[in-house]
Amino acid sequence: MPWLGPAVRGLVARRFKARVCRFTAREQNTSRLYCKGCPNMAGCPYGESIEPDPPTDRAVFSGQDDSIRPLVIAPAFPAPNEGRVGDRLALKLLFIGTTAAQHATEFGQALAEAGADRLTGLGPDHVMFTPTLVTECRLTPNLAVNPADPQPPWPRLRVVLNAPLIARKSSDAGRTLLDQPSFEDLFGASLRTLGRLNAYYADRLPDDVFTMLKATSRGVTLVESRYRVYSQGTFSNRRLERGTIRGVIGEAVFADVPTTLARWLMWGGALHVGTSRVSGAGGWEVFWGNRDARLDSHSGVWQRLS
Repeated sequence: MPWLGPAVRGLVARRFKARVCRFTAREQNTSRLYCKGCPNMAGCPYGESIEPDPPTDRAVFSGQDDSIRPLVIAPAFPAPNEGRVGDRLALKLLFIGTTAAQHATEFGQALAEAGADRLTGLGPDHVMFTPTLVTECRLTPNLAVNPADPQPPWPRLRVVLNAPLIARKSSDAGRTLLDQPSFEDLFGASLRTLGRLNAYYADRLPDDVFTMLKATSRGVTLVESRYRVYSQGTFSNRRLERGTIRGVIGEAVFADVPTTLARWLMWGGALHVGTSRVSGAGGWEVFWGNRDARLDSHSGVWQRLS
C-alpha cells in the first residue's frame, strides 16, 4: 500500500521549477539546486510556494532559518498497489497564505504537464495521469488560546492518521522514530506547525500561549491506541539518493480533551505536521464518539469548535 506523497511532490516540483525559474537548467541542477537566498524569490511562483525564504518583515524562529512551507501536496493514502486506466485517486492541495495561494494556477499547470509527460510519470512504469478539480474550499483557522474554555471537554476524541506521521523523539539511543505518539506528542507537533504558520503568514501569537497550551495537553489521557510502523523505499531525483521513509500510521482514542486543545489538534492534522508534511505526511482527522462524527468545517460539530 504505497504512499505517493514524495513521488508526486518530486515530480511536480521538478516540472514547476523548470517552468518558471529564471536560471538556466544547468544552474538549477548545480549552483541553484535550492532556492534559499535566491535574488529572484519575490514574485516567483515556485519559490514563494514550495521553497520560500522566511518573510523579511517577520522574526525568524531561533534555530529555524528555513521558512515553513505554505504548501501541502497530499495524495490519498494508501494508494492501490497496481493502477489501471480510469482509476481515480484524491489529491489534496493546500496553499497557506495569500502569497502562496496566488500561484495555485501555475502549480496546477505544472501538475497537468507532469502528468502528461510520457518520459516522467509516477514510478518505474512512468504512469501518466490527468488532474481534475473537484472542489475548492477556503478556510480560516479560528485558534482560541484559552485552555480553560467554558465549554465542557470532549469525553472521547479519536485521532486517525491518514498518512504516515514522520516525527522523532529523544531517547538514550539518540533521536528515534516517534512510534507511539501520545496526545502531548500530537498536540506539540500541531503547536510547532501552527505557531510557525501564524508567525510567518498571519499574526504571531505570544510565546506564553504555547507554553500554557503545551502544559495543558499533558493532562489528556490515552484510552487506547493502534499504531504501527510504516516504511517504504524512496528516491530523490534532486539529490540522486535512495533512502527509506519510516513513519507511524494507525489511530488512538483520548479522553476528556478540552475544547481549545481539540481545535488546535484538528487544525494540526488538517495542515499536516512533522517531516515531509509538504508531501502530505503527518495528516490526521479527529472524530468524536465514532468514526462517522468528524470534527471539521463541514459538520454541525464545527459550530462548537469555531
